[in-house]
Amino acid sequence: MPVVIDNGVIYYVTDLKELTGTDPVVLAICTPPGVKYVINKIVIVNTDGSTHNVVFGQYNTTAKSWDKDKLRFSVTAGETIVLSENDLPKDYVITSKPGEAILAWAVKLLESATSPVYVKAEFVLL
Repeated sequence: MPVVIDNGVIYYVTDLKELTGTDPVVLAICTPPGVKYVINKIVIVNTDGSTHNVVFGQYNTTAKSWDKDKLRFSVTAGETIVLSENDLPKDYVITSKPGEAILAWAVKLLESATSPVYVKAEFVLL
């Protein structure tokens, strides 16, 4: 999970994540506290033979619970979706009270897949 600094802007790029079940997969743990992780780019590759709903959202790593949906995409069988900052709403996750909850960006499928759905994301840290 590399961090890249370009002209004073910090980017966090995830590894390629594989989704087959409905359990959330953490993309980025939003620490240190007070830093906004703004979603900047998304790549979704559906290798499955079925359409899947892919949901990005806020995940509470302390309680191990899904807090809220942020973005939802329907990806047809064999489809690849690439979205950049111009295609995405300016949404973020921030850990503001680390003693209560460490928050993260996470992704999940609404239904299980036979073949993987792959996700990669990039965040700008503000």
